[in-house]
Amino acid sequence: INFFALDAKSQWDAFASVIVPAKKLSKPRVPCKLSLKEDLLASCYFLNILGLPLLVPLVSLSLLIKGSSYLKWWLLGVGFLAFHPIPKYLPWYRRNRLGVIL
Repeated sequence: INFFALDAKSQWDAFASVIVPAKKLSKPRVPCKLSLKEDLLASCYFLNILGLPLLVPLVSLSLLIKGSSYLKWWLLGVGFLAFHPIPKYLPWYRRNRLGVIL
């Protein structure tokens, strides 16, 4: 059945046929068990995703204000990370443990 080819009433009927009323759980759901390695991997991922966008401007600005000689190396490193190729649309990249964790 092509759901999108149905008229509006038939679509609502199809929704109604698969929807069930919500039930209260007798106890809280048990979270998935992660190994220590998987837990550290997920934590590092979120720290990188949330921390790097905040860290890069702060470090760049502080190096610029101080007139540090490390500014050129910092900008070179940030430029390398910005233009580093990420393997898009590769099955092994999408199906790795990080994808499962997130």
